[in-house]
Amino acid sequence: MKLASVAVLVLAVAAGLAKGPLPAEGTDEREGTEAAQVARIRAHLEGAEALLRRRDLSALSPNQRAARERHVEALRAYRERGVFPHNHDFEGRRPAFVDDHGTLCAMAHLIATSGRLDLVRRVAATRNNAYVRELAGDPELVAWLEAAGLTADEAARIQPDYDFERAPSCPEGLRAKLAKSPEPELDDADRRFLSFHLGHSKARSDDERRLVTKPGRDSPMDEPRSGGEKKGRELVAEWRKLGDR
Repeated sequence: MKLASVAVLVLAVAAGLAKGPLPAEGTDEREGTEAAQVARIRAHLEGAEALLRRRDLSALSPNQRAARERHVEALRAYRERGVFPHNHDFEGRRPAFVDDHGTLCAMAHLIATSGRLDLVRRVAATRNNAYVRELAGDPELVAWLEAAGLTADEAARIQPDYDFERAPSCPEGLRAKLAKSPEPELDDADRRFLSFHLGHSKARSDDERRLVTKPGRDSPMDEPRSGGEKKGRELVAEWRKLGDR
């Protein structure tokens, strides 16, 4: 009987380990998932960057070569910054041109930093979760790629997709709390929600901040732009500050 119990215990431990290491004591499981996704996307973009740097550019014009080099450098900076969109809409992995927090994907970022925010806005409004290959018939995007010295295949290689992550719902009564008092009493659900939305939109570039983003479904604000993990009074103050910008 004892041997059977030990065997069951060993099998249970082995099954748990097979799912991956437990989070360190005191860490949020969401933080571990976020870090893993950031590492995966960085590796994806690093591979795309290496591919771009290996291409023979002899057929490109000087203007195309210069534009391409700017985009490769912008991609490197974007990868190193490590702030990527989130998929709150689809089970499994899907791309997101601009997510609910206003964060741009790698291709949207390259287009935006070239001055074509209008193109980013249009794609985000009409085909936000499309793969680049599905946009191959878009004449504006084709023209942009041509001027950028990039091929459609390279753009498709750059574009990541994102694991599904359920966004926390806005707690009942939070909007009323924020409207009623300058220093409302927040419970854990309130803090978790505000921290999530502030934290996920904390590092946009200046170009991205000018973009008219689609609002989060449950956000009490239209366009959160920056912030970090805060608690209580500091968290509310940061949230209110965003509304004044």
